[in-house]
Amino acid sequence: MADGAETGEWRHVAQAVPSPPDGSDAGEVIRWYQQHNCLTQQETADLLNTTQSWVSKVEKSKLVPGLAELRADYRAVLTAVNALGENQREHVERLRTLSQQQADTNTRVRTIDDRTRSIEESLAEVKDLLVRALDR
Repeated sequence: MADGAETGEWRHVAQAVPSPPDGSDAGEVIRWYQQHNCLTQQETADLLNTTQSWVSKVEKSKLVPGLAELRADYRAVLTAVNALGENQREHVERLRTLSQQQADTNTRVRTIDDRTRSIEESLAEVKDLLVRALDR
């Protein structure tokens, strides 16, 4: 009774299905799906609303220019964006520093203005004293 055939049961053992390619080569991906689904180039073309010739060219990597080039461009753009982000962070930090320096400078200017007023007031008092002394 351990055998499924004796009990009238049937069993299906699933076969391992290989995973599709990583997508770095469009032709490889199309070939994998064609083989996996038992499709011809024409059937694939019909499903993609294109021509058999186009599918053939993609499979031979003669049509899709460089996913490698596109990845390189993507990496270059990503590097540039990261550099701009870093540059932006540096500018923000510089602006904060400059803002703080400006605030410190404004405080110093106010202190100098206060001292100048104090000196001017003292000078005015001295002049008044001299005028009074001369008037006597």
